Parts: sequence; C-alpha cells; structure tokens
Amino acid sequence: MPPTTTGDGSNGQTPVQWQRVLKHYLSQILFGCKNPKCTTPTCRTYNERSSMKPFRPPTELTARALAYYLTSLDSPTQGLCPHALERPSDNLEIDVQQRRGRKDPKSLGQNLFDTEAIYRSLYAEGPIEQSADGSQLDLDMFPDFVLGLRNGTTMKALYADRSPRIVFTCLWSTLEPLFRSPPVPSQNSDPDLHCADPAYPSEKEAAHVIFLCFGAMRAWALRGRNEHPTSTRISEYHWEREAASRLADRLLRGIGARTFYEYRLSSKLKQGQLMEIVIDKLVEADMINIKHSREWIEEECLIPHAFDLLWANAIKDWDGKGTVQRWTKLGVLLQLVKGLYTHVDQLEYDQDWFEIPELEAGIDPVQEAADFLEHEDSLQPDTVHLFDYPFVFGEKTRVRYFRLLNATLMDRDFARRKETRDLKDRMESFGARRDDWATRSLEVTLQKSLVLHVPRHNILEATFAQLRGYEKRLFLKPLKTAFVGELALDTGGVTPEFFNTVLRAAFQPAEGMFTNDPLYFQPASRQPAWKFELLGLILSLAVYNGIPLPFTFPLAFYHNLLIESSSISPYPDDPRFIEDGWPGQARSFTQLLSFTPSQVASAELHYCFPFRAYGEHVEVDMKAFSEGKHSWPARGKLWPADCDSERAEGQEGIWGKMWPEGKALPPLSSPAWRQPLSTESNEEIPLVTYENRRQFVKDYIFWLTAKSVAPQLSAFRRGFRTCLHPKALRLLTPKILKQYVEGEENVDVEKLKRITIYNDKTFDSGHPTVQDFWSIVEGYDMEDRRRLFKFVTAFERVPMTGMDAVVFEIAYSPYPDRLPISRTCIGRLELPAYKSKEELKEKLDMAIREGNEGFGFI
Repeated sequence: MPPTTTGDGSNGQTPVQWQRVLKHYLSQILFGCKNPKCTTPTCRTYNERSSMKPFRPPTELTARALAYYLTSLDSPTQGLCPHALERPSDNLEIDVQQRRGRKDPKSLGQNLFDTEAIYRSLYAEGPIEQSADGSQLDLDMFPDFVLGLRNGTTMKALYADRSPRIVFTCLWSTLEPLFRSPPVPSQNSDPDLHCADPAYPSEKEAAHVIFLCFGAMRAWALRGRNEHPTSTRISEYHWEREAASRLADRLLRGIGARTFYEYRLSSKLKQGQLMEIVIDKLVEADMINIKHSREWIEEECLIPHAFDLLWANAIKDWDGKGTVQRWTKLGVLLQLVKGLYTHVDQLEYDQDWFEIPELEAGIDPVQEAADFLEHEDSLQPDTVHLFDYPFVFGEKTRVRYFRLLNATLMDRDFARRKETRDLKDRMESFGARRDDWATRSLEVTLQKSLVLHVPRHNILEATFAQLRGYEKRLFLKPLKTAFVGELALDTGGVTPEFFNTVLRAAFQPAEGMFTNDPLYFQPASRQPAWKFELLGLILSLAVYNGIPLPFTFPLAFYHNLLIESSSISPYPDDPRFIEDGWPGQARSFTQLLSFTPSQVASAELHYCFPFRAYGEHVEVDMKAFSEGKHSWPARGKLWPADCDSERAEGQEGIWGKMWPEGKALPPLSSPAWRQPLSTESNEEIPLVTYENRRQFVKDYIFWLTAKSVAPQLSAFRRGFRTCLHPKALRLLTPKILKQYVEGEENVDVEKLKRITIYNDKTFDSGHPTVQDFWSIVEGYDMEDRRRLFKFVTAFERVPMTGMDAVVFEIAYSPYPDRLPISRTCIGRLELPAYKSKEELKEKLDMAIREGNEGFGFI
C-alpha cells in the first residue's frame, strides 16, 4: 500500500513521510508494479504495456527529477501506484558510487538532481521530532491536533510540548479546507449566504486557524530576532527555512482562494468577511499586548514579525509589474496590510514596518505611472495596482511617484498638442481659413504653456481676473509667469516669485479670508466662495509645477484637502492633531482629559466654540447645533441658522450642512450664529461635565478645523483638485503633502556647495573670491542663508526633493563697482572679484537684504 500522509501534500508531511513517498515514486518509475493491468501514468508497468514503440526505460536521473516534482505537489499521494511494487520502496537502494562519467556543467537536470545533497535526502535517516522534555512524539497525534485547531485551540495550547516543525506541519494541513469551494446555494436561498456543510469551515473557524498561523510565524520570527539581535528584520536564512516558508505560502494562497469564492458569491466587490475577521483578531491581539506589555511591544506584537515572513514569500512569485492579481499571494497580502494600516495610529507601529523596498526596486516607475492612471477598479475588479497601496513605499518614493503622475499628465498634453498641430497643418493644406471655427477651437490645445502676465500692485485681483477666463485644460500645461514692466525670462525663477507675492497678498488679514496665527481660514468670512476656489487653484498650480511655498499651514489644513482622497482614518479627535497650529488649545485639552470630576467642575467651561471676526466675538453652542449622539461629524444642523426659514436644508458637504454659496450671511450680531432658531432666546450654553469632556474636545476640534470654515474649505478644495489627479493624491498623506508644499526651511551650506555649478574654469571653487564667499555664507545665520537662497534661486525654501531640484550657479562678473547680481531666471549669481573679504561681505549683505524683490540691475 502507498504511504499515507498527515496532510494532502509534501508541505504537510514530516521528513520521514516525505522520504517514503519519494522512494515509492522512484520504485514505481524505475521498476513498476506486479499488476499487469496497472493504469497509473507514472508506473513503469503501465508505460511498458501502453507504449506503441520499443519501450525505453527511464534513467535514474530522470526518475529522481520526476519523483521530486510529484512529491512537491499539493496532493503528492494522488499519483502513487496503489499496487504492490516489483521492488518495495523500503528496500530500494541505489549505490552512489555507481555513477559513471563526469557531470555535464550545461545539464540542468544533472546539476539539480545528481548531487550529494539529493542522495542524502533519499537515504539518510530523517530527524526525529521531539517534545520540549526530549521524549519522542507520536506522529499519529496529528489528526487529533488538527481537530483541536478547528475546535478553538488557544495559542498557548498550540505550542505546548511540540517542536516548531510539528506545529508548522499541522497548521499546513489544517489550511486545506480554505481551498474548498463553498456549497452551491439552492435556488430559493440567498446566494450571499453559505449553506451549512461540516466540510466547509465557517468564517470564524477559518479566521481562528489563520490567526494561529500568524502566531506560529511570529514565534519563528522571534527566534531569528534573538539569534540576530542587531538586525531590525528577520535574516534571509530564517525566511528561507522550509517549514515556515511553506506555511506562509499556503496561508496566503488559502486566504486568496477563500476570499475569491466569497467575491464570486457576492453581488458586488467588497472585502470578504474572512479578511475583516482576521484583521480584527490581529488588531485585538496586539492591542492587548500594547496595553499590558508596553515595554515589550516590539517583541510581543504579532503583526510586524509575522508579516516579514509573508512579504518575503509573496515577493518571490511577483513578476515586477505594478498591476497585481487580487487573489494572488501578493494581492492578498496587500489587502490584508491595507486593512491593518487603518489602525496604524491606534497600534503605534512605525511606518518603517509597512515599507517594502523590494517593491520599489522591482518596478518601472515611468511605465507604472501611466498604467496606474489607466487602471480602473470597476472595469478590472480582479486586479489591484501597487500605487493604490502607497504605505508600502517610503515618503520620498511616494513624492517621486506623485511627481511622475503629474509629469505623465503634462506629457499627454504635449502629445495632444503635437497631434493637434499636425491636424491643423493638414487642414490648412486643404485651404481651411485661419479664422475657421475648427481652427479657433484648437487654440487652447496648441498653446505650449499657461502664461500669466501680472502687475506687482493689485496682483491678487489681476491674477483672479486672468484665471477666471481660462479653460480647465489649460491649467495642465507648464506655468510661465511675467511681471508687467520687468525684464525677466521665466526659466524657473519668476514663477516662485509670483506664487510668493500673490499668496502673501491673499493671506493678509485685511482681505478677510485667512487668519495669521495660525495661517488658516477665517470663520464667517464675507468673501465669496469663488475667491477661495481660485486660491485653491493657485495652490494646485504650485503643487502641480513643483514649487515650494514659504508659508506654514497647520496639519489640519492638509488633512482636509486630502480627505476622501487617501486612506485616512475618520476625522481626528486627538489634541495632537491641532498641536502644530493651536499648541495652547492642544495643551489645554490634554489637561482637561486628565482632570478629575472635581477639577472639571471647578474649571466651569462652557460647551461652546468661540471665534472672532470683523471685531465681533461669537460663542457657538456646539451641542445645540448637533443632531444627537450619532450626528458627528457627518451631520448637524445648518450653521449659522437660516433667519428666513428654520427648515432650510443648506448645502450638503463633507463636513455636514453648509451655508449655501451666493446667499448673504446674517450679521454677526444675529443670534443665528450662536444657537439654532428653535432654541429659546438667551438660553445659557451648558457647561462641560466630566462625562462629556471627551465629546467636548472632539466637537471643538471638528468645529475649529472644519465646521466653522466649511464653505471656505469646500471651495478651496474644489480649486485645489483642478490640476491634481485624484489618483495622484492617493499617494500622499497630510504630513507628506505639507512637506512637499512648504519645503525645507533650513538651507544646508554643504549640500549647496555640492550642487553649485561654475561656468568658468578660472573662477571656480579654488578662486580666492569664491572661497571668501563660502566662508561668509557659512558664517550666516539661517535667516541670511534663506535670503541668499531666495536672491539666487527665487525659492525661499528648499524643495522636499532636495537641493538636486535647484540650479545654483556662480559666475564671474567684470564689474567690481557693482553689487553681486543674481539672474534668478536661471539661478545664477554673478560675483565680482572684490579686493577684500570685508568688501565682499558688505556688498553681498546689501544685495541679499535690499535686492530680494523684482527683476533688474542693482
């Protein structure tokens, strides 16, 4: 009889059992069986009988190659001959010394299957599995162990007195039901419901076994960590360990098979119940470890250690393409990690645990950027794209891909312009008039760039007037700007100056659009929504063209720009969310949350949101404007209350009901700003209690950053998304977008030296004047370094992508009686050879402090 196994494949066998199956295959392939009517395709007896030509017996090398292949299948015993063998496998001996001749170095078969290691695996005695106390374990306990897993075995019971190999073997076997197709529902039953079948495990049963597999892999990972304490990840040696690696392989394939069946049974694409349960169990386990063993969080948590092993296994079979089949190992792992990433703040994991450098190194970013823009989830439900899972990439990589997507859109516009120009030339060759309507309709497409001509005085209104007259598709072209009355060719220097000037004018408190401490939207602003939309468009143009801005917005500003565009958790309610913009409020809220009941009562805080606008101080009754326990933050009453009709619905937005655009606001003296009209006049605003203090902090943060400025914020978001593709925004987080928009304030002189260009060999880094220049710059404080940087490049801050994105050139000037000259358009500093270092410092100081605005000669 053929040998039996504890599982349905080599992955689920012990070494001794695997060796028996392998020898059985060798015997039937080389010598056959005693049944002349055998029908086993790999048995020699069958092949001799069915061969139409003279039978050529297989060589030992061929037999070994085929036997190893058959034994490695998921169901290796299916191919075994069931009859008595001519030569029993237990007595099968092949003398190693009988091999003749030298090995052919070009033969793949000989180099793989004719080695000493292969012979040892065939004939050496397999390892004996032992328990923790050293006693030999009975392999017949496997079925009971597997049954115990299905019945709810705990993690502690799983590892008690068992070696890791036995644990991995049993878990491998227990995953077999995940590959079974679900029972077919009857015609009268709900197709989304599974029929009861003991052979088909429920979602909870399957999730329990999967959870135990994670625990086993974590234990194995910690063993590798303990043996390599200086490594932050598991060494490749432990990744490649046979039992753990095969368990990881089957675990991912099993989850993929099960979720595939769930999807096929559902009416629409959604994350399966199994994956949701697994994610919840993993998060719950790690939250317990964090709560009770905070000092040992890295060693105790399941997710980071287990997923290292899974990533290594999934990447092995990856083809290097950004488009991944949803049900493959990599596709399943990406979906699992995406679910876990939504809890990253709660679990306090480092972002590094989610970054996989191998994925970045394996793809062609230019090609994948184009493919990502074309990929449609609704049309390709069986595939996902790596860019939809940006957390696996580092911050700089995500910014690089973001810029690539923007560049791809520009390239497409350039290609359309070329095609349109060719079309126009053909039309003119047929005698079409230049003022023909078809020719005029192509003018926007034929433009090379978006060109703005603006004066420095009244720059804000002039910019608004020009932008309102342009078509949206024109904004996707490269931006070129010019200041009226100034001689400057925009090759990269004029545009940053334009953004700095126009936005500085918009952010003046006198405009009534923004507050300055911090730089944020003004509540109850009387400015029309279209102005905020155009300001959002200006910021969009700056981001699209890669221009850093010398302004600092709070993180909440970027969060609200990206909401619904990236995998950001529900609206933040932690005081840390506002500590960069409103540090005093954040500290007060942190203290309030730690107060005792008596301390909260003595504070006598009112449940209100106060703000100041146009000289008026207003206190909003936040509780009165809510709509009950479950209203926050998506719903809420219209604010301010409609004086004309209490039943006015307002305008729906992301942050609840907003005041309709175009409708005049009530005066700030109106009670509609303080309480809904249904509230009795002069009703006192309630106090904050110990029981509702958390809800008070939650509501206050929401009103401060969103609700009180919802109309302005909504219009600004519309403008901000004009140039930026929604898919490109998915790559960013609020933190990354903040760094990208605002750049780096500190100017590193050493990095600036490394990227400096000298166009004259006689006036380079070795020239005394240049050496004096760098000596002076090194002595500057950070403010003067920024002035110099702006004087030469027009950038007030270093782009997030680094100094490499900036042109900084030093050239010789033959005019020693003049100040140093900067040609900001091309990033060049023309430096005369002054007589002394003191004279150089005096004139350089004057140039960077007095000549930092406008384009001309000094």
